[in-house]
Amino acid sequence: MILDGLNKIKQQSIMTAIMLIAAGLIIVIWPGDYIVTLMKFVSAILLIWSMIMVLNYTQSKKSFMDYIRLIAALILGILGLWIMVFDVSTMDAISWVFGILLVIDGLHSCLHSIIYSRRSHRKGWWILIPISLVLIALGVLTIIHPWWENAEELLHVIGWMIVGAAVTAMLRLIWIWPLKDAKGAKA
Repeated sequence: MILDGLNKIKQQSIMTAIMLIAAGLIIVIWPGDYIVTLMKFVSAILLIWSMIMVLNYTQSKKSFMDYIRLIAALILGILGLWIMVFDVSTMDAISWVFGILLVIDGLHSCLHSIIYSRRSHRKGWWILIPISLVLIALGVLTIIHPWWENAEELLHVIGWMIVGAAVTAMLRLIWIWPLKDAKGAKA
């Protein structure tokens, strides 16, 4: 029963990382002339994702994590509406939101590296800590935004950072699974 749950989490994590890599590459190769269309598409995806998360909440057991997911769903829905209503003039807000999400992902990755990757007793688990710190630094740089002069450049930066965050998540998953106990047997 528990192993089925862990395998489901692993499969979901792999699929999420693959989808994020694909989304990042789409953002990178997206032509600058169609940024408004991309922004409408992203806002529609955020709204649909938000609705799915709210529907999942209504059928959940209402645990603490379910409440956190509901709050995240509401934030995503508000962000999707904001992008849809205010068009491309929200690029500063997008850089802030994405930068904050990247910092949170970097902190999350750092925490997982220290707690779970170290516990898996695999060689090289410490590599995730500098990678996580790079994610945090890139998140801060995205908030400050020294790289972009227009919306197209910002989207290219965001696309590459999404790819980097997804690759980091996949590396974290590789080092964590399967967990081993202190004697080296698989848990």
